[in-house]
Amino acid sequence: MKKRTFFTLCTCALFALIITLGLYFWRGKNPYHQFKGFRREIRHHTLPPIKPELKKLPIPTIYRERIGPASFLVVSRVKGKNMLGKFVLPDRVYFVSGLLRGQQDDFFTTLGSLLVDPMHNKVVYVYLYRNEFMVLDTGLNLQYRARTIDTISQAKIKTAVLDKNTLTLASPPLMVNEQGVLQWPYLYIHSCILAANEDPDVFDRHRVIDVYDLNDRGRYCFSFYLNKR
Repeated sequence: MKKRTFFTLCTCALFALIITLGLYFWRGKNPYHQFKGFRREIRHHTLPPIKPELKKLPIPTIYRERIGPASFLVVSRVKGKNMLGKFVLPDRVYFVSGLLRGQQDDFFTTLGSLLVDPMHNKVVYVYLYRNEFMVLDTGLNLQYRARTIDTISQAKIKTAVLDKNTLTLASPPLMVNEQGVLQWPYLYIHSCILAANEDPDVFDRHRVIDVYDLNDRGRYCFSFYLNKR
C-alpha cells in the first residue's frame, strides 16, 4: 500500500512538472502575455540613438514614428488632405496618396494610431472613429485592409467651418478605437464601444482589449479586460 501511494505521488508530481513547464514555454506564444510586456519590448528595439540636430523634422507632422537610424513614417497635411509618407533625414520625403481614406471630411475622419514594428518591417494604421485598420510594410506598400468587430463603419463626426481655412468639430465625436499596440503578429486595440452582449457595469470598470491576428488578414482572436486605474 505504501509503495502504491508513493508511486501515485511521484506520478502526480511528474504530471504537475510537465504541465508547469508546458505553460512556461507556451507563454511566449500567448498574445495575452505578450500584451502585458509590450511596452518594454517595443520601446526598446535596436535602433541607435538619433543625432540631436536631426530630432526635429523640417516638415509639420500630425503623427510620426521612427523606423530606422534616420528615417520616419509620418502623417502630414498635403494639398488639403492627410497623407502617409516616409521621411529620410536630412531632406528626402515622399507621400502616398489614397492610403488614408476620408469620409465626411479629409482631416478628422482620417485620424488614427500609427503603429510600427521595424524588426518585422510592418506598419499598422488604426482609424480612431471607425472600425477599420490597414496593414502595410515600412515602404508604405499596402498589404490589406481589415475591419474590427465593432459595427461602426462610418465615423460619427459633425464638423463646422469657422472660415475658409479653419474646420472644427461641432460636437464631440464618437471614439471607436482609442489606441492600439502592435506586437507582430498581434494587434491589440482598445475598443471604446460597448458590445451588445456585454455587461455595462463591467465595461465601465475596465478597458476592453480586442486582439487580432495579422498573419491571418486581421482575423479577430479574442478580447480581455484591463482594470482602469
